[in-house]
Amino acid sequence: MKQSNKTFLKTVGNIGIPIVVQNFVTTTLNMVDTVMIGVMGETAIASVGIANRLVFIYFLCVFGLYSGISVFISQYWGVKDVKSIRKVMGIESLFGFGIGAVFFLLSFTMPRQILGLFSDDPVVIEQAVKYLHLVSPQFFIAPITNAFGFNARAVHRTKWPMVASIIALGTNTALNYILINGHFGAPALGIAGAAYATVIARVLEMTILIATVYHKKSNHPLAASFKELSSWDAKLMKTVLKTASPVIVNESFWAIGTSVYYIAYGLLGTDSIAVVQVAYVVGDMFQALFMGIGHASGVMVGNEIGRENYEQAYEYAKRSLLIAVLFTASVVFIPLLFIDSITSIYDLKPETSILLRQAIIVIVSFLPVKAFNFTLIVGILRNGGDAQYCMRLEICCILFVGIPMAFISVLGLGFNIAGALCAVQLEEVVKAIFISKRFKSRKWMNNIIKEQPVPVLAEL
Repeated sequence: MKQSNKTFLKTVGNIGIPIVVQNFVTTTLNMVDTVMIGVMGETAIASVGIANRLVFIYFLCVFGLYSGISVFISQYWGVKDVKSIRKVMGIESLFGFGIGAVFFLLSFTMPRQILGLFSDDPVVIEQAVKYLHLVSPQFFIAPITNAFGFNARAVHRTKWPMVASIIALGTNTALNYILINGHFGAPALGIAGAAYATVIARVLEMTILIATVYHKKSNHPLAASFKELSSWDAKLMKTVLKTASPVIVNESFWAIGTSVYYIAYGLLGTDSIAVVQVAYVVGDMFQALFMGIGHASGVMVGNEIGRENYEQAYEYAKRSLLIAVLFTASVVFIPLLFIDSITSIYDLKPETSILLRQAIIVIVSFLPVKAFNFTLIVGILRNGGDAQYCMRLEICCILFVGIPMAFISVLGLGFNIAGALCAVQLEEVVKAIFISKRFKSRKWMNNIIKEQPVPVLAEL
């Protein structure tokens, strides 16, 4: 047992810590954008916030794609089947670029119609459209970055994705400083400067990942040739899509559903949109910590299921869940201690600052519950091949709990933005009740690379 614990902790450290750092750096990058744009006031924050809703939906769709398919990468790596890993990468890249093309077209053909759902302020919408057009190259960068960054976790190669994220953060911060307000002779570009900085940083991150994967001495399992990427057949694609499609639908619906929350928040005005944007960025920074543990747990569980070590997989899952919840509960007080410093960074009206304080308290207070749900759904159950149940649970919770609570709290109960955020969190609580029952049943443990069928689920 001691050796098992030692192996578990070593694996969590080797996989989880770089992922924690990478996720923390990525969310810090978003924080830097928000802080530097924040000096321009509520309108600028709200503009970037609603533009990023479409980007957010896109990234969740792509995340769903790679998350759903990574269960194959993880289980194939458990038996060191590199050939099959590269075939699967080809399938996910094909669909990744397809999703990117759809969102790129949407951002140029009907941006005002989409962004107008979140705000009726014409100034906010016009600035948001400008920002969206400039960051749209991300829609073709992310499939490449995810192919190497996300899959690197499944094959235990997490160092360089972490390094690439850190370099991207430094680049983005420096360029924001130079381009937003105009320094070192550069013109002051405002939110356009933030957009340019983001795209340049993402391109640099992508370039570093490609270079490290294909370095001739790396012997990287993801260093696939074009021939290897295109060597999949219709049978493999059908198998992959059967397992991955529930995750893609899950994440896409979750992104759209939570964006509907923003429609409710938008009814409270531009100031409330700005408050939500800042509060969630603060929450996301600390959410990145348990996301690393969740992803690490998924890799370990997937590896063990691929080896048909089901009891070991269940033990790893239990330990990971405990660590994620306890760790998150131990750090949530940090943003509360510095809440005055956080709110003082932004050029907000006094009443908006008060709302921001309240919103941050709500968001961080529910982080342990989110850690529980994320570790089980994204980390453990999906990598156990139980994506269908996760999809049904999340869709039901958003559709029948989250969205109704968002509009009831705003239109029916007259809550302010902090009250509305609190009401919406009921969705996470309900989800936790159902997902814990599913975990204990062990019905989520499926060895998909052995072509064992995912069971027809009668729950929910």
